[in-house]
Amino acid sequence: MKKPIKQILKAFPIFVITYENNSMSSAIINKLIVKFDHSKIDDDFSIFQITTTEKYINRGAYILDRPDLDLKALSVAFDYGKSAFILFKKDYAKDKKEILDSLGDEKLSIRKLSSTDVKDYLLFRLFLYSLNNFSSENLNFNNLSGKLILYSPNWISKNRKSFKALDIDVDKDLAFNASATTFTSVSLIKDKKLLATSPKYLMDGKNYSLKRILSSDKDSHIFIRTTLGDRKTEISFLDLSPAKIKQSKAFYLYQTIDKLKASHSSYFNVSFDSKEIEETITETREKKVIDRVVSDFRFSIINVVDLDKDPNDYPIFKKLVDYLMDIVSPNAIKVSEAIDSKSYNIVFIHDAEYYKENNYPDPYKLFDRSNVIQCITKEDVGSKIDNDNKAIIKTCLKELVIKNDIINTHTISLDEWSNFGFDNDWTFGIESKDNQFFITIDKDGKFSFEHKTNDFSSFRRSDLNRLSFLLSRPESKSKTIISDNSGNVILISRTNLFTLPSMNIFDAKNIRSKEGRKAFLSGVTDINFYQNLDGVFYNVGLIGCGMNSSIPKASLLYKVETIEGQNIIKNLLKTMSVVFVKYNEFTVLPYPVKYLREYMNSFKL
Repeated sequence: MKKPIKQILKAFPIFVITYENNSMSSAIINKLIVKFDHSKIDDDFSIFQITTTEKYINRGAYILDRPDLDLKALSVAFDYGKSAFILFKKDYAKDKKEILDSLGDEKLSIRKLSSTDVKDYLLFRLFLYSLNNFSSENLNFNNLSGKLILYSPNWISKNRKSFKALDIDVDKDLAFNASATTFTSVSLIKDKKLLATSPKYLMDGKNYSLKRILSSDKDSHIFIRTTLGDRKTEISFLDLSPAKIKQSKAFYLYQTIDKLKASHSSYFNVSFDSKEIEETITETREKKVIDRVVSDFRFSIINVVDLDKDPNDYPIFKKLVDYLMDIVSPNAIKVSEAIDSKSYNIVFIHDAEYYKENNYPDPYKLFDRSNVIQCITKEDVGSKIDNDNKAIIKTCLKELVIKNDIINTHTISLDEWSNFGFDNDWTFGIESKDNQFFITIDKDGKFSFEHKTNDFSSFRRSDLNRLSFLLSRPESKSKTIISDNSGNVILISRTNLFTLPSMNIFDAKNIRSKEGRKAFLSGVTDINFYQNLDGVFYNVGLIGCGMNSSIPKASLLYKVETIEGQNIIKNLLKTMSVVFVKYNEFTVLPYPVKYLREYMNSFKL
């Protein structure tokens, strides 16, 4: 029978959160500060803007990538598809008629611009993309299809049939970023439609440069930008191991800026911005919650059901059962063919994409939502079950506890909410597909949900109607709204800004020591709070104490806007210093949002 986890947790003290005053420290962020010397740029360069009367330039980047055109342009950058900007050295600039004649599209128009006529981010892109002329033994830049593609010979697969790369770019807010991508040999692509519609590129095996090919080109080293299957291209944001630290996104972002400074320092100054850190949370609120959850499940029954039904996948299911018995207890695990309403249930199925592609009914959609069910998909755990079994099992058990809280106890049992010392209720709200969902938590951790599915209905509580109105505004879309019961309302939104390590980290030692983290990883680790003229922000980085060597993703900054009353996010930062939402990681939003999203998932939106 399902047993409340809270009975066990009450017997243990909560770990004390440590705050640090970081008034003198700052975090480097990926926003660029650029100051142009416009007169010198206009003296040495010519800039043209090509515009179409259609919705987008016909055949897009192809006409600008074509290797048979002798434009001799330094770079090409697109602006939302309707227009493109071309940068020439003055000595190689053609007149407007020559360019249009070369492009051969009568629906295009062209005008010559002064550098002051070009938005800062587009002007910077033109110089950024001009790095396509740079290559070295370990680094190569290519301006392809209006993008800057950076790659290293180290990223080419052993069979030379694919290679990873970084798409380096700057957005309209001058946020600098690197996105991992993959180029795959056309010899491996079976999808004829994909082959027919995708730009194709030829790699020069000597200097590893890429060029757009013509339909007449024939070569074994032809690639398109795609991955095989559902694989994601992964290049770590930062890896602190000596052998890999210079193979990370952070390193290449710095390298790109260094190359730009070396080649164009007389035309602009560029540097990364920074933010002063006002406060930091360094410790987790409770380090052993998951272990206690595992212990408590020994006194419950977990019903494990195989709805995959594929004999080829049965070995994965068998391993799942074996690991559950090993980590929890053989007496707590039973295997059956159906959901048991009186037990916790773990169901082995395929992911939604599998059922969609094969036109099979998805069993997940047929579940009775009043039962406590956690699904594990073959696609997610198939290749991970042996190496990550403890993480998979513990995460699964934690999800069962949350679902049981939502369905049965209506009280947070993973954590002792009352230890936060709140003297007020908190309400969290999100909107998805025009449906609004709210969770309200009292000072003892008891919670209730409310939702509505259209703008014509209303909530029983007047305060929720007010929050509903604020959440339905266009500027509130994709944001999380939070209020206390004292009239304070805030909105949290994810930004495209993230923190960077110090550029000195790539040649440093003892990086993961307390002194090393402070010197090189300020803002990259721990939970950091910022408050300045730009607004109120926070970011949730890697747990500093005992940190891993690999940091897969950058730590994004979240902006917190005050809608009514005072900004109350500082009071909630400690609700992110838990490791049970993300296994052994902080969570980026107050953890009641996790409960709210799980409640949302019970609806068929």
